[in-house]
Amino acid sequence: ANCFDTTNYRFVPNVPGYYYLNAAVYFGSASTGQMYVYFYKNGSSYSRVEDYNGTSGDYRAFSMSMVIPMNGTTDYLEVYCRPSNQSLGFVSASLGTTLSGFLIRNT
Repeated sequence: ANCFDTTNYRFVPNVPGYYYLNAAVYFGSASTGQMYVYFYKNGSSYSRVEDYNGTSGDYRAFSMSMVIPMNGTTDYLEVYCRPSNQSLGFVSASLGTTLSGFLIRNT
């Protein structure tokens, strides 16, 4: 329903309800470390997942999914990723880093 804001890179649903949201992140590492993926709702951390298994020369992919209530007018969702050290790096988005969401129930 065109609810992804491509200017601000955020999911902005226009119908109030509960949304199933999924983010998948692909990254490569030059050293051992952790990668953190966050759902931010309205600019504040809402939930976080961590990958503990990054090793040197490895490529990893992991995803985060949850149901989040959204009011359909002012609520928005963003995804942020942060490595535990600067030697971990992100793989090109062309390999499939994604954010998807859909309405599962109106409120």
